[in-house]
Amino acid sequence: MRERRLSPRVSINAPADFLVLGESGVADTGVVKDIGWRGCRIKIGRRIPRGTIDVTLYLPGARRITCRGEISWQYASEMEGLSAQVGVCFRQIDPSDLREIQRLVRLRGGSR
Repeated sequence: MRERRLSPRVSINAPADFLVLGESGVADTGVVKDIGWRGCRIKIGRRIPRGTIDVTLYLPGARRITCRGEISWQYASEMEGLSAQVGVCFRQIDPSDLREIQRLVRLRGGSR
């Protein structure tokens, strides 16, 4: 049985930068694998601690979108090397940026 999502999502491959709040250092980079109205899935090169992060998304056909999010889940596989996939739930996002994400999802025929 397939999971029913609360908001439509689309698959994309777009760069993303993120900074884990409370950690010092330079922002990490990753690739957004899919995005929806409430969050996104990012593939990164390491496991990161749960908590609040600042995310900058570089979506195709859109301006740069910056928001604050929270890591809702994380999956790492040794078969894939040191990479991990992280689920990010948007917490603080500008309404115009959210409309940009919704437009992208609608244009790409987001699935529920």
